[in-house]
This record gives sequence, structure tokens and C-alpha cells, in this order.
Amino acid sequence: MKVEIVYKYISNITADEFEKNVVVPCFDEEGFSSLLIKNSNENKTVCSSFKTNNLKWELNKILMKDGQPFNFHIIKMLKKDSYSVSQFNIIFDYIFSKIQNPISDFELQQLLSSIEDLFQVTPEKDLRLFQIGIFGELLTIRYLYENGILSIGDKYHNHFSSKHDIEINQNLRIEVKSSVNEKRIHRFSHSQISRTDISVIIASLILEEAKEGTSLKEMFDYVFDIVNNPDVRFNLQLLYKKCNLENTDGLRFALNKAKEDIRFISAKNAPKIPAVKFEGVSNISYDVDLSMAECYSLDEILTLLKQEI
Repeated sequence: MKVEIVYKYISNITADEFEKNVVVPCFDEEGFSSLLIKNSNENKTVCSSFKTNNLKWELNKILMKDGQPFNFHIIKMLKKDSYSVSQFNIIFDYIFSKIQNPISDFELQQLLSSIEDLFQVTPEKDLRLFQIGIFGELLTIRYLYENGILSIGDKYHNHFSSKHDIEINQNLRIEVKSSVNEKRIHRFSHSQISRTDISVIIASLILEEAKEGTSLKEMFDYVFDIVNNPDVRFNLQLLYKKCNLENTDGLRFALNKAKEDIRFISAKNAPKIPAVKFEGVSNISYDVDLSMAECYSLDEILTLLKQEI
């Protein structure tokens, strides 16, 4: 449920509010949206500050109100445009409104490690490919959910840097690849399909654009409804924003055809460069044709997932 944010100018916040509230939304003296977060370490008074293009945060700050000191961390939005402010409100809704107890500067920095992603807009030249990839990931979750894997949404990755798209458990992951071409050819990093410490299943999708098809926005709405994990829901918000769906429904694809064409393949059966050491070489990636690779039947993949989840 979305949290209603009430901002006050910092000068209008009472000492009682400083005392009782763990997180205090406010405007600073320049009118920028800010959050005050109570510091769990009142003995740590050395203030440090950090700044990005969008945010500034100050750690271990002492604020004085009516002659009384209060220990807070401060997060400040450095922009006032409506897009940035809406992103800042999402941060509050999904992360900071849920903080029940004061936190340390170290804990705050951990929370902030990925928040800057929320303010990045996908360049137009990359947007189409990004939307295709996200549609395939959401469709895979929807397809498995509709076939009885009811907790699959909560297995979706919760960070952009995750190596694979869906993490079933510590030993099994799913990597989703989507193409709008007729051939089942996808690009992989070598590490995605050559792992020996875990099992990787490839979900291969062939998507067909259709004027009357299911939109990316509709796919987001469906998956939002079946996900309960707050970290995954927050990541979905990030992805939604990066897909630039505020004023458009995004790309549309033929849903039933995509479901008929989905294939699940063990990475062990995918063509790949032999597992040898490449001394001094990194970031290896290449195209893989999966059209001839042995696939799981629907019953086989569902049985496997039900055993592992």
C-alpha cells in the first residue's frame, strides 16, 4: 500500500516530532525534498557527506532544536523536477517508510548502494531492446505462475547487477533470453551458461510485435499483483521507471504465441565455448543458437521447479 508522504519545512518540525519519529520527511531551507533518519549510534558525531548527480546524504549529523541535540542522517534530493520527486517518493514508500528503528551510518550506506539506479533514464536508443528483455522476463514469470508455480514472482532478481534473472534457490537459477527474430539465437556472457557450481535453466522466448497484443505495462500490472517480496516489488518499480512507462504502454507482443514458443533448456545442453581458463581475458560473450538444443517438456520443468522451490 502506498504511503502518504507529508513534507514539512525542517524549521516547522517540533522537538516532539524529532524525538518520536525514526524517519522525518521534510523540505530543507532551499525547498529540496529531504529525509531525516534517526542515527542508532548517538556517540558517533563525526559527520561525513557524499554526493551524486541526484542525491546528497550526510551521516552522523547533529541537529539542534530548542537547544536540544538530535542525532540524524540526512538524505537530500538535489533536483525539483516532477520525475525526480516522484522517484524520491518511491524511495520513501518502498524503503524508508518501513524503517522502525534508528540505523547506523553503515546500514544507511548499504540501503543507498543501489538507489541511484532509480533516477537513471534509459537512453532512447537502448529503450527498445531493454523493453523486449523485460517483457520476456515478466512473461516467463507469468507463464510459470499460470502453470502452478505460485511463488515464482518472489524469485525474480531484486538488483540490476544480478547474474541471472530468476533465482529459485542457491543451486538453481533461470536466465531469460528474448528475441524478436525468427531464429532462437541469444547472446550470453560466458559465465552465464558455463557455471559448474550451480544449475542454470535458460528460458528462450521468441516475441512477435502485435498492434493489439499485450503491452509491457499490462505485463508489469500482472506481475505486481502476484509478487509479495518487498525487495522484488521495489526492483519492479525501478524497472518500470527505466522502461519509461509513465506516458506510454510500451511495446506490445502477441501473448499466446509467445507462450506457445517458450522453451526451457538446461545450460548444459546449450552450445558454448569449452570451459577453459582465459588468462587475462574477461567479459566474454557470444551468440548461441538454441534451436537444436534439447528442451524440457512443460511437465518436466514444472516438476523440477516444484521440487526445488
